[in-house]
Amino acid sequence: MGVAGYGIDQMYSLYMRERGRLYTNLLVLAFIGDDLRRMKLTAFLTQNPKPRLFLSRERLTVTNVPVPTWGLAARTGWLEEFPNSLVLVQILRSIYEMFIQDYDPLPVAERVFAELN
Repeated sequence: MGVAGYGIDQMYSLYMRERGRLYTNLLVLAFIGDDLRRMKLTAFLTQNPKPRLFLSRERLTVTNVPVPTWGLAARTGWLEEFPNSLVLVQILRSIYEMFIQDYDPLPVAERVFAELN
């Protein structure tokens, strides 16, 4: 079930969505430090938006749903999407998500691990 560019949040979401179709005795979740960084982002590296996990009263909640249409998968038209396609806008969005916004992925990842346990 490995998907390039996924963070721990997306790994968890994919597993929760597909677990009814799987017959497992053991679940192994392999991750790297960059997977924690990806949890902070509102879009994949391809600039397509993604859902995000947050903790609310010690429970995982999903935000950014429905997923916005900005990004490469957008269907609103080129004029509306033009600002989002600019590299400068993408860089500024990434800087904000990585260094300015108040989102700590560690408690969310710990909760994911606890729920998978």
